[in-house]
Amino acid sequence: MGTTHAATLDDVKGKGHVQCGVSQGLPGFSNPDTQGNWTGVDVDVCRAVAAAVFGDAD
Repeated sequence: MGTTHAATLDDVKGKGHVQCGVSQGLPGFSNPDTQGNWTGVDVDVCRAVAAAVFGDAD
C-alpha cells in the first residue's frame, strides 16, 4: 500500500467510523426499511468496509 493510501486509512481509523454516501430510495441498493434502518447493496458494502477496517460492521 502506498503512503497516500496508508495515510487515508489512518485518517479513517482516527475518525473511528466509516462515512458512506448512498443514493436515496433505490430499492435493492439503498432504501430505508419500515423501522427507518437503511438496507441494500450500498449499505452492505459500507458495512463490509467498516468490518474490514474496524473488525465490526456497526
